[in-house]
Amino acid sequence: MTTNKKNVILFISFIALTITVLMIGNNILNVDDLYYNYLIEDLTKEQANKELEIKKDFYWLEYLITTIFAFFKFLMISSVVYIGIVLNDGGKVKFKDILNVVMKSEFIFLFATVIKIIILYFDKNIGLVDIQNFYPLSAINITGINGVEKWLYYPLQVLNLFELCYMLLLSYYIGKILNKNLDYGLKVVIYSYLPSLFLWIILAVFISINLY
Repeated sequence: MTTNKKNVILFISFIALTITVLMIGNNILNVDDLYYNYLIEDLTKEQANKELEIKKDFYWLEYLITTIFAFFKFLMISSVVYIGIVLNDGGKVKFKDILNVVMKSEFIFLFATVIKIIILYFDKNIGLVDIQNFYPLSAINITGINGVEKWLYYPLQVLNLFELCYMLLLSYYIGKILNKNLDYGLKVVIYSYLPSLFLWIILAVFISINLY
């Protein structure tokens, strides 16, 4: 099987698992009920019911956006890493191979989502805000959201052990496909992926500040 076919199967598998996990999570965490309770604080029952029905009608849009976001995320990270490898030593590597290892590494975040759902399932006092802001093994769980500016929520979520595992896993795969060691892969990730991640966080913070 060619790498291109493997990448297509890998992408479809990732999206299918992601949507399945999201659907299960929304169901067992009673997200619709939590959303209704959140709405009823500021709206009448009729308005809240209408908003909830609109949300249910557009569930498909959430999954479509998830698919599109994942597609472009994989392409962007793969492009950054590919450029990093070329600039580092001009090593010969195919973009499709980089895309393959990026998608493989991304499954660690899917695992993080499963862990999040399990933890929140056993928390009987969760609200919609908790679901939105909680991220397992992240800095935001240490600081909490009380007294923290809203624009800091996302950076504190990104600062987590799963992100570190992702970078290590990506480094391992890069070293493997280039017949080099983990140190080489880590060097590539530090000089390519890490700066792009910081830029993404800065952009997210800028948007958050303007929204809030």
